[in-house]
Amino acid sequence: MTCQDVLLISSSETALKSNPVRNLLERRIAKHIRIIFSRHGETPSIARKYGRIAITDIADYSRGAALASRVFGVATVMRAIQTSTEMNAIVTQAVALGLEKIKPNRTFAVKARRLGSHPFTSKDLENQIGSKILEGSAEKGVRVDLGKPDTTIYVEVKEDSAYVYSERIDGPGGLPYGCQGSVLSLFSGSLNSRLSTWLMMKRGARIIPLYCDGDDLDNQASKEHVLYWLKQIYSILPVRKVSLIVVPFKEVLRSIRESDRSDLMPYLKMRAMLKVANRLANEMKALGVVTGETLVGSSTDMDRLVKSSSGLTTPVYRPVVGLERSEIEELAKNASLSDLSSLPEVPETKGSVSQTSHGFDEIESSLGMDSILDAALAKRVLIPIIPE
Repeated sequence: MTCQDVLLISSSETALKSNPVRNLLERRIAKHIRIIFSRHGETPSIARKYGRIAITDIADYSRGAALASRVFGVATVMRAIQTSTEMNAIVTQAVALGLEKIKPNRTFAVKARRLGSHPFTSKDLENQIGSKILEGSAEKGVRVDLGKPDTTIYVEVKEDSAYVYSERIDGPGGLPYGCQGSVLSLFSGSLNSRLSTWLMMKRGARIIPLYCDGDDLDNQASKEHVLYWLKQIYSILPVRKVSLIVVPFKEVLRSIRESDRSDLMPYLKMRAMLKVANRLANEMKALGVVTGETLVGSSTDMDRLVKSSSGLTTPVYRPVVGLERSEIEELAKNASLSDLSSLPEVPETKGSVSQTSHGFDEIESSLGMDSILDAALAKRVLIPIIPE
């Protein structure tokens, strides 16, 4: 067998499924990888076998590994060398890779796995490869460390081929995009809304983005900022075109500000946005609404979260509700969603839900909120988003 470069894709969650479900999910992941690659002019050969997705025939394997590592459902990407299952061929490729990758005065280990019947064991491979690497780098101070090596040479031997690699790139994991139905996301462009949207996508949800356009709404990002981040997020998704739903919210905000309950602006505003999202979710047969609300900051408490979503007929998902700010920032950084220089400040709340002498229903009724929301929904527009 002639040696060739290959990208190996693993998916941790699909391995836990039954064979029919696993095959379905792996086919979706392979399809999504093909779509993403096609945007960059690549037409790869993709095969599924032995619990791996193998990608060959691409021009730039480094770029391919980076692209594949952002596809939902992908747990790990390995840029490997494919060779025959003959022991000499495997050892030759593994030793050559080890001598190239292991730096002077550093440590290494060899980890081999076999699937099927072969005239050698995994331990045989590890011993031979390790010995030859030590022999070939005798004057470089290279040592074996099976605990925490600086470099690991991996060998996977299957029925009809073997793969050798030294690096693993973590992917997002989760489930293939769109396999769990649709949800509506209240997307403001803030870090919280970006991460919440991404986390629901990771769980297989197809996202319908909704932006309530109030311009000066509590320092929220502008519409241009919203569109910028949606293009970034959708650039890693297997969709050709999606639309942002924009609902004009100036009249909603004006009516709250001019009322005698303007002290409850954050709560009434969120209630209004959730009611709009709830109506659209029902209309579009979506399975719920996603928000970026958290319990961090002086403007947020459990009572507000409960009362802001009371009376809705669809579930409200809050993926980051219990996370600290530092945790949100770290997750966003890992998901390439960070833009910390433009984070909106958390507004201070002047009132408290627990101090309210009337229920929200009475306040909203006095404002004629249902009619205002009806008018806002009637003026909604769709803005196409073409992934970059």
